[in-house]
Amino acid sequence: WFEMLPSLPSITIALETSVLAIFIGQMGRIREDMTMVREGLRLYTRGLQELQNALWHPNLMYRALQTRC
Repeated sequence: WFEMLPSLPSITIALETSVLAIFIGQMGRIREDMTMVREGLRLYTRGLQELQNALWHPNLMYRALQTRC
């Protein structure tokens, strides 16, 4: 699904935060940098919060549906 990101017409905050979390967490593991790993986990938690907000907020939910179509 990473390969599809550049072709999306818009990216939600939840998706952007999640991708950043995965990237930073993985870079932290590769470099054995626990600060980066913790930052990745923090961003992952924030991404989940943003996803929850999008699911509960009608405008964000419908925007995400329109983006997919």
